[in-house]
Amino acid sequence: MKQLNNIQSAIWLLGGLMMVAGVGCFVLMWHQPIVCWVYFLGASMFSSMQLMQTYEGPDPTIRRLKRLQSVAGLCFVLAGMLMADNVYMFFRPLFSNSIDYITYVFNKWVVLLLVAAVIEVYTVHRLDHELRKKN
Repeated sequence: MKQLNNIQSAIWLLGGLMMVAGVGCFVLMWHQPIVCWVYFLGASMFSSMQLMQTYEGPDPTIRRLKRLQSVAGLCFVLAGMLMADNVYMFFRPLFSNSIDYITYVFNKWVVLLLVAAVIEVYTVHRLDHELRKKN
């Protein structure tokens, strides 16, 4: 597995911290119009650095887990978009009435964040196990 350099590792760590701070502040309703963008920027940084950590080996299990980790990163970024929509209602004009918008979009960032977190935890532990077994 390709290791990140020091700058990339710092960006990855800062992105993760921004994600945690952004979600925590958003849930506590503290400056939501600002912290939704903090989360989105953190998720973008975290996911992009995770995508840069590639695997060039032949093991199909590790390849599958890295692809699954990419899906989790995409879910993190989409959760950030829906979090910003929760504040600014970007997607509201796409629906004919408010009930449909609330049913399908409003506060659904929580679901994507939960799915991404579960996938991320699973892949991190499985990747660690597979890489230790390989070495």
